[in-house]
Amino acid sequence: MSKIVCFDLEGPLSPQDNAFEVMGLIDDGKKIFEKISRFDDIISLEGREGYEPGDTLSLIAPFLVAEGIDEGDVCEISDKARVVDGSKELVRSLKEGGWVVNIISTSYRYHAHTIGERIGVPPEDIWCTDIDFQGLQESLSPGLKKRIREMGEEIVNIEDEDKLVKKLDDFFFKELPKTEYGDPLERVKVVGGAKKLEAVKEISESLNTPLRDISVVGDSITDYKMLGEISKAGGKSIVFNGNKYAVPHARFAIGSENILFIEPILRSNEPEELVRKWISNINEIKKNPEKAPKPYKELLVKLNTSLPDIRLVEENIVDEIVSEHLGYRKVVRGEAADLG
Repeated sequence: MSKIVCFDLEGPLSPQDNAFEVMGLIDDGKKIFEKISRFDDIISLEGREGYEPGDTLSLIAPFLVAEGIDEGDVCEISDKARVVDGSKELVRSLKEGGWVVNIISTSYRYHAHTIGERIGVPPEDIWCTDIDFQGLQESLSPGLKKRIREMGEEIVNIEDEDKLVKKLDDFFFKELPKTEYGDPLERVKVVGGAKKLEAVKEISESLNTPLRDISVVGDSITDYKMLGEISKAGGKSIVFNGNKYAVPHARFAIGSENILFIEPILRSNEPEELVRKWISNINEIKKNPEKAPKPYKELLVKLNTSLPDIRLVEENIVDEIVSEHLGYRKVVRGEAADLG
């Protein structure tokens, strides 16, 4: 049975999209973030060579440093972040049971370490994005800062996706690399997409554990590669309140306001059978939670919360799962729910 689990951070463990909130410190920052995030989704899904889901955090960096944002601002926003219900208890319970718990996150290091400390995961067990705000700020001339601000003003009102992609493509990959700032993907190397999968494989090798004995938990486009690879290997690939980019690549789908509902799957030797029992008895469970399989019955009694949505991911019900999870995402994550 797997005793290694790798969590995405933003979504499964903390509802805050830290970079989105930090961008909110500058004029029209959240609108700029949404435009760049959509650009990220589009070019990621088209399979752009050298680009990975989550590289949004590379692309927003010039806008942040042009306005003097630094690690202190990231930490200040991070200090306001909530953790998802059950996350502290889940990490504690797993560690008491001998599990190795890792976080693999696109988040900037300052945020990832803040949340990790709060729920009991130390820095050495966290893979995340490093950023040198001071070094980036020193590379910007007054003229380039002005140009970056102008670009932000230009994109917030572009509704046509083709025009948005052309505008940002030209700016990030033609114009900016010719300036003193250089290639944005080289200035900030994000742990997202393939790099998340690389982290899982590094953990697998360092602990001499095959991928089939590793569990991963994610919810968004930056997680789909690690979710898909673990699914193919026969491991426990779990999407928690997932979106349309993540759900199709997982084997198990849990929709809930409390992440403790993934624990029975993590601990089970026969997780698919456990989920099938839940599904086959769901009408009875809705009438009487005492009818739930034992580990879920104990959780329902303990937590006194609404029933979770627990499924095996099958191709014919992916849209149904995504729709169901969207409701949970909006409750748990608020305005960050719609980001890729």
